[in-house]
Amino acid sequence: MVEVIDPRIDSLHSLRFHPAVDPWPEGTKGPRADRHLALIRDGAVHARCSLWWSGTAPHQGRATCYLGHLAGLDGGCVTELLSFARRPDLIAAREILGPIDGNTWHRYRVVTDQGIQPSFPLEPANPEWWPVAFEDAGFQVVESYW
Repeated sequence: MVEVIDPRIDSLHSLRFHPAVDPWPEGTKGPRADRHLALIRDGAVHARCSLWWSGTAPHQGRATCYLGHLAGLDGGCVTELLSFARRPDLIAAREILGPIDGNTWHRYRVVTDQGIQPSFPLEPANPEWWPVAFEDAGFQVVESYW
């Protein structure tokens, strides 16, 4: 079950998280999310993310929704949550882009090839299964660089 949480009226503190899934960042800097999503199994959060659509920049002339604050127990949980997040009725038919933690001043990309070289400073770290989870949920690469 995916729970939709409106941060204007709902509290995140009542949720119980699986020990391997970190809660949402405390005192998150940046723009306030419009919604949070939590995949609940056996009474605990197994995957979570946040969605922003207020004040997001358009992409190729289309209104956007940013998906960020992504964390999950495994690729299956994250894929299920990402698939739910793409529902047009949830995001008002906006183009969904992710991961973007509210804006590009914060985490905003997936490392698709970890390689053998050490990552450069401030390069995000993500589980190696993230690219597959995004792809399995129907996401496509919109920008890339090396």
